[in-house]
Amino acid sequence: RGVSYEVEVSDMGADSQQQADSLASLLQQRRRLQENTQLGSSLSSFFQAAWNIIEPETELCWSWHYEYIAEFLELVSNSQFKILYPDKLGLIINVPPRTAKSSLITIAWPVWTWLQFSAKRFLCVSYAEKLACDHSLKRRDLINSNWFQERFSSRFTLKCDRNRIDHYDNDKTGFHIATSVGGSGTGFGGDVCLG
Repeated sequence: RGVSYEVEVSDMGADSQQQADSLASLLQQRRRLQENTQLGSSLSSFFQAAWNIIEPETELCWSWHYEYIAEFLELVSNSQFKILYPDKLGLIINVPPRTAKSSLITIAWPVWTWLQFSAKRFLCVSYAEKLACDHSLKRRDLINSNWFQERFSSRFTLKCDRNRIDHYDNDKTGFHIATSVGGSGTGFGGDVCLG
């Protein structure tokens, strides 16, 4: 009788452990969904979380201006900027050099925008072709990173037949084109032009 009792206690322990493991797994899934929802709805949160992919060797020193810029970029993404500021042609963002302006605006923002509006088309222009291509590579690397794919792979995928450094499309008709001031950008157009 004592052995039978030990087996029952042991079985109850195993069931309890399975239930605890199952509950822990469900809680982890719930946290991940909440995190993904937050990252998908807030550009500043996405930028902070993606920073280690964009600039793995540089520490991000967070400042209020990232959130301020992100608020205006979110308005552009969801087509509210023109409604709220009908007399404005667009945004001009001036901040000192080395304050992550390109990382936020040219790299993280177009990728984040595709999370909600995968069909958006971006024409990204820089003064130099090398810089335009560098930003384009960083955008694509962010999209292809394990971090991004684990969280957002269901939102869109890059098309294999149009996946170059200076031009890539997604499966929802969105594209990113990188060019320079002397390069060719006419004829492609875009919903959003960065320059």
